[in-house]
Amino acid sequence: AERVDNLFPAEPPGGASTKPRPSVASSHAARHALDTVFSDVGALKARVHECVHHIPSESQPGPSGLRAEHIKLAWNAHPDFGENFTKLVAATIAGETAGDVVSQSVLSLIPKPGGGSRPIGVGEILRRIAGRIAVSLVTERERLSFEADSQYILSSHGTAIACRRVAHYASPSVKMWTLQLDIENAFNTLRRSAVLQCAPQHDALEPLIATLYGTPSPLYIPKL
Repeated sequence: AERVDNLFPAEPPGGASTKPRPSVASSHAARHALDTVFSDVGALKARVHECVHHIPSESQPGPSGLRAEHIKLAWNAHPDFGENFTKLVAATIAGETAGDVVSQSVLSLIPKPGGGSRPIGVGEILRRIAGRIAVSLVTERERLSFEADSQYILSSHGTAIACRRVAHYASPSVKMWTLQLDIENAFNTLRRSAVLQCAPQHDALEPLIATLYGTPSPLYIPKL
């Protein structure tokens, strides 16, 4: 009950405390994690290039309108663009580039198979690429330690593990209650401090998590 109350507070939005901008120490730790995995700028540049090309061309852009196709064209047209954009991604992971340029999103309506639309906040492509690379810095051993602490966000088999645990606790041989919740519009009701508290603790992730959830993020609603 206490955990549910922490995630879905009765107080109005804005009442919870938020985490400040990433600290210098956490930025340095994230930089060190990048340098450990990617031995030089060229290796990181190749990884950024790979992430850009994995984003479908038809993907919705964030508020700036920047798409993967724009980055691909600039990458091929200007010799220095790839290196400079890679530096921007690294600065975002380290929390040195933060604020609205990373955390802002735009409301997009995605058609449902049975009719109607589902509103989804689409973030900037810079955040998407930085997030993919930051998550890739977490080793398999560290992912297993997250699973041991019931942190399934970065687990390759997190959904299956969670389902097995629920099935175990719901079995007749285990004398425990299982509460099933139908959470509607959870995106709008989650408390940011609860997300920060439950987020995996890792040097490569802390600055970006603080950027995205430490302060309110602007959501732009287009005129329909």
